[in-house]
Amino acid sequence: MLLKCLGLMLLALLVTSHFVAAASDCSEYFQLLNNYYQLDQQEFKSISCNIDSPTLNNSLSQFRTMMSPLRDKIDIKENLATFSLTYNKSGGLKINNPSFEVKIISEEGMTDPTKARRGIEMVNNGFKEQIEGIGMQLEGIFEGFGPLKQTDCKIEEMTHNNGVYTVKYEKGNSVFTEIYSKNQRKVKQVSKTDGETFAEENYDKLTNDKLVLTSAHVTIDNTMIKMEMDVSISYEDIKGVLFPAHIVSHSKQSVQTFLQEGQIEIHLRNCTLE
Repeated sequence: MLLKCLGLMLLALLVTSHFVAAASDCSEYFQLLNNYYQLDQQEFKSISCNIDSPTLNNSLSQFRTMMSPLRDKIDIKENLATFSLTYNKSGGLKINNPSFEVKIISEEGMTDPTKARRGIEMVNNGFKEQIEGIGMQLEGIFEGFGPLKQTDCKIEEMTHNNGVYTVKYEKGNSVFTEIYSKNQRKVKQVSKTDGETFAEENYDKLTNDKLVLTSAHVTIDNTMIKMEMDVSISYEDIKGVLFPAHIVSHSKQSVQTFLQEGQIEIHLRNCTLE
């Protein structure tokens, strides 16, 4: 479940990266956001990559080792090698999820078949959540690189002082404050009903002076959960197009007195460009 929460958390924060108010109200803000690297402004139609997650691979390897004494009683079917994505300008990001299923093929000799079936169901659900969590992380990352969007929301305040821009606006049920300063962006989201979310993003400047996201620290604090997450991103040049190649996120999640930590590592490999 933590891996899925990681994906949802990152998606929720990065989706705010390209909120733009009505054009009549935000020409300066629109110009500010154009300082950031946008995939859709690059010369390509689509990019496809294999998704390779050591986190997922290690989980599968450990499970196979644990189940080796029962290899005549269970069947593991998976095709993680087909885990892939395609990003194109017209359709955005599409993720091809792999299949994973564990089945009991013989209950002979099992002391408690019902308990065994429940255990297998938990394993299947656990791997499904890992796969979904990886997909959500990627959706969050690519949402941040997507095209600038205009909505009917209104910017309440925008100030500029010594190279530091501060923008305040409402979206949905929350009030957002964004601070842009050199190679850093800070976002504070205050929900009108439940808690706060804060992100501190760091950027590198490219040779064309565009800013590209390299790391982020995110915190969520509400009545249900407290969570912190650190994300780092490195890139690969694919025929002149800068594309995410390696993503690592680590989180700590606290629910009342229960503390859980998790990490997701993702490689995008064998990328092809059209």
